[in-house]
Amino acid sequence: MSTLKNQLKDYFFTGFLALLPIVIIGAFFIWIFNLVGGFIRPVLRVIGLNYNLFLVLIVLAIILLIMIIIGKLIRTKIGKKLFKYLEQYLFNIVPGYKQAKSLVGSFSNNKSSKIYHSVVLVDIFNTGTLMTGFVTDIPNEKYLTVFVPTGPNPTSGMIYHVKKENTKQVDVSPQKAFETIIAVGKNSKELFDNLNKKN
Repeated sequence: MSTLKNQLKDYFFTGFLALLPIVIIGAFFIWIFNLVGGFIRPVLRVIGLNYNLFLVLIVLAIILLIMIIIGKLIRTKIGKKLFKYLEQYLFNIVPGYKQAKSLVGSFSNNKSSKIYHSVVLVDIFNTGTLMTGFVTDIPNEKYLTVFVPTGPNPTSGMIYHVKKENTKQVDVSPQKAFETIIAVGKNSKELFDNLNKKN
């Protein structure tokens, strides 16, 4: 009974962390939608415009503007200090924030935050079917530890310890590989075009 309980708990937290980014984005969008909608609904009705269409466009524009403003502020000295303060005393308390930050950091240009050694196409079961993966560790001379994310939500995935000969190194940045995963495989040709000639 205790084993089943532990398994259910493990499944719950795995599912929770996988869905958390989607839930946060969805909740944020709904909140902005309702907030903006309360202000512009009367105006749109008076001038006879399609309420739903224009509201969605306005909300998307506002979200884009907010991201740009936040990005610009964080680039300033005061913004950096404020963000670090909020992160230390507020954001780190939110469940899943550290995991999400680690994932984002692994694709950033900050070398100190990267956790991926390289991008690989990996034949997990030696069948000829290749998966896009990221080398996260090199435990010994024969094996690589590879994280294979799921698409289009790469915050979840599987960790495999595979023989080096079952991987094909790809000369692209993790950002490029990440984009193909988000796009459920679109532009995968670039991965095959950049297979390391030593493979």
